[in-house]
Amino acid sequence: MSVPFGGRDPVVIIAGTPWDGMLASERQLGAQLAAFGPVVYVDPPVSRSWPTLSRPQIDQPHPGVTRITPNGVRGMYRPLAHHAIAPLVAHAVKRQLNLAGVKPRAVMVAAPLAILSHFPESRHIVYATDDWIVGAGLMGLPEDRMRWVQRRHLETADLVIAVSDVLAERYRSAGHPAVEVVANGCDLDTLDGVDRAQPVQNVDLPKPIAGFLGNLSDRIDLSYLEAVAERGVSTLLVGPRRAQFGGDRFDRLVARPNVRWVGPQPYERMPSYLRLIDVGMTPYSPTEFNKSSSPLKTLEYLAAGRGSVATDLPGVRSLGTPLVAIETNPEAFADAVEATLAMDRTPELVAARRAAAAPHSWERKALRVADLLGLATPVNLP
Repeated sequence: MSVPFGGRDPVVIIAGTPWDGMLASERQLGAQLAAFGPVVYVDPPVSRSWPTLSRPQIDQPHPGVTRITPNGVRGMYRPLAHHAIAPLVAHAVKRQLNLAGVKPRAVMVAAPLAILSHFPESRHIVYATDDWIVGAGLMGLPEDRMRWVQRRHLETADLVIAVSDVLAERYRSAGHPAVEVVANGCDLDTLDGVDRAQPVQNVDLPKPIAGFLGNLSDRIDLSYLEAVAERGVSTLLVGPRRAQFGGDRFDRLVARPNVRWVGPQPYERMPSYLRLIDVGMTPYSPTEFNKSSSPLKTLEYLAAGRGSVATDLPGVRSLGTPLVAIETNPEAFADAVEATLAMDRTPELVAARRAAAAPHSWERKALRVADLLGLATPVNLP
């Protein structure tokens, strides 16, 4: 497939998650930046045999976005071998852009990959969505490798865009002189249609329902979900379970008659599950990794007009709205869930929740990033 750029130099996003995976920040931002010009979204490489290395998969998953899925080799994430990943990815991207007669306007890396130096003629951006060093164990990656990647980023990046003040300060403390904060956003257009979404048939819980939509991983403090379920509250869990998260405790939780876990679901079905819930939960542990995060899920609950209860993290407090109940222990968290469930979801309350989320739309986040990148096409904001 040829790359349709119309002679315009694209912004290249080296993503940490595949376009078709969980809807990550870089995908949301990339889709919105396409309003300003062509975007190349580069999936993490897929392990294949050597003869396929010169033929990456190319498609257009979104208007204005070209996805390149580079081919890697077996064992490429093992110690020492991981140094081959950046050259492989860079070769796949540059080959396709050369065929189209364009060069990257900017290269934005959102993955723990030291790749920026492979694009010497482009502007170099680190899109810091997580603290890779403190989260190395959570991601199953060696901490010393993540420290090496960050050092390379500090040496080569013209600009760091961090999703939280905490994460930005860590980059500033490490010595980078140009750091800007652009927090995560929410897809207002999609979430505005939650109450019109197609109903799902695999959830038979009585209303009202408290829900969690996202990765079930060690970022979560399971005791908060247990406290809610022990009150008899209908509890819906939507998302993949990572590395047998929670062990027997998780198995006992989802075996309760008032709890349903429907496993991983495509993003296109998320509005249908959000339609079911009355309160969205963000039960993150107060770890250093979570303290540097930006509360994407909390915003999505608000944008869907749902109540929101979260644990006490800087990114949640930065939203500055009393419409998110913030609690610091499981019992108080369960109390807040029950109190929010008891509220009548009036049109006025729904409108207030959506209004609280509106300043954080991905359109507005993209406008800020476009300004930082020197892109000029205007965007109509909601």
